[in-house]
Amino acid sequence: MRRAILLALMGFAFATTTATAQIKDHAEVCFAGTGKFELDISFCSLAIQSKQHQGPSLATLYAHRGRAKSELGDLEGAVEDFGTALAHNPASALALNERGRARHKAGHNAYAITDYDAALALNPNFGDAYRNRGATHIHLGELSSAITDFERAIASVNYDPASRILPGIARFLSGNGKAAINYLSAALTQAYPYPEVVLWLCLS
Repeated sequence: MRRAILLALMGFAFATTTATAQIKDHAEVCFAGTGKFELDISFCSLAIQSKQHQGPSLATLYAHRGRAKSELGDLEGAVEDFGTALAHNPASALALNERGRARHKAGHNAYAITDYDAALALNPNFGDAYRNRGATHIHLGELSSAITDFERAIASVNYDPASRILPGIARFLSGNGKAAINYLSAALTQAYPYPEVVLWLCLS
């Protein structure tokens, strides 16, 4: 009888440990991404439903699920998830930046700028937020502001080499072909996709 109880307890402990590991895996896959947005939504949802996360961790799960929804075109669902993320962690620059992207895609550019401003107030070295805000400035016809943001993206600590093409594009759109050529030529040395840079150089 005692042996049976011990085995039952061991089985319960094993099942509990396995379930906990699976919950952890769901969150890790959500954070890392699978490359398929439908799967990302599923893993993030499973991690959220596990009730094992709270505060900033839960906020990050919602933010990653929102990003996947945004990529699939569910902008309303994405903005809702980003709002939930910010309710759990108002200091989430990630959620603010991603909500800005979703709002930009939906054509709500003024709201997008507000989100990028808030994200950059929390993290002044957030290169992706500078780049996204610059792209929104272009849609608003604010080319000078776009150029400034793209240059800040390049100077940020998490600099993305692909950002180097953006100041050149903005200068091209503002009619400054010579400056555009200088920036686009520099992009060729930064491992940016060659055909796209050459195309913009030809246009300049």
